[in-house]
Amino acid sequence: MSVRGLWVIRKCKGSAPNYEILFSRRFPSVERRGRHAKGVNPEKFLPLPEDTVIGDEVVTRCCETDEQFTEERDDCAIVNQKPVYSLCSGKLWPVVCIEKNGLVFCAVALVESFVDDKSDLLDIPGVPVALSLLESVAELLGPNTEALSQSNPKISELYQYICVVAPFGTLLDNNITTTKFLLANGYPQGPMPRQKVPAWRPVACKGSSKLILSIKEQISTMQYDNSNTPDAGEISGSIICKAELDGCPDVQLILSVPSGYSPLDNFVIHSCVTSADTNPIMMQVRAHHINWTWNIHGYSDVKSQVSFLTFARAIYSV
Repeated sequence: MSVRGLWVIRKCKGSAPNYEILFSRRFPSVERRGRHAKGVNPEKFLPLPEDTVIGDEVVTRCCETDEQFTEERDDCAIVNQKPVYSLCSGKLWPVVCIEKNGLVFCAVALVESFVDDKSDLLDIPGVPVALSLLESVAELLGPNTEALSQSNPKISELYQYICVVAPFGTLLDNNITTTKFLLANGYPQGPMPRQKVPAWRPVACKGSSKLILSIKEQISTMQYDNSNTPDAGEISGSIICKAELDGCPDVQLILSVPSGYSPLDNFVIHSCVTSADTNPIMMQVRAHHINWTWNIHGYSDVKSQVSFLTFARAIYSV
């Protein structure tokens, strides 16, 4: 029950663009969940377009105006499901859009399962969540919106409000009274931790210390059985470190390549690694006591390439 993005738009009279985007917030983690959700085809998944595209589509298709007939909005063949709309030629759906106090509030709900019939909105929990979030945002900004701009303190307060009520795009509590109290007084203060701990592991590890190092090798080859065509191959591998240590020490890993062998290249390092030396002969990584992954790929002639496990000798120190 999350939203992929949230926008606050003001309609303007005059030449194009006839709108102003006052607030824009996207949630990349929710976007990845939608792309890899069960039953969703990644090739047909439409990422959130630029803010200008969102503004054009919302003003054209979702806003009530007295302008001339617009086929994309006023055609009789279009099924009206207000406040849920379909944008970008039907590829971006469901988009929840409401108008209040001279502003347009828009949110794209997350669909985590395949929906065959778009008319059954009750099967999509993200739609009522997005509507509830937009209603609370409209109540927070209040009725006096004529002087609102991107630099207005109300917009800055809205950013803080979204971080509290919908962290990472998931609605937790949209009670404005409670949220304003937290923003004004802060969270209850507790004793500061002695050491900096990762956000994904706030509780210190207790018990016996463990450091698990897993090295995996994968060899893909193509043998032509022809003296004129050399055999080709690809050697890749990954190193996974799982550390359950008392406190929060750094874990250092050093990979060295024996002389006379091809150096390691094409490193893919996990974001948990705090620092890394990208020297192709010897690489040293340092990370906090967390789980992290390191992928290594090497390309060479299979006949002359030494096994990945032979030269990936790991020496770790805590």
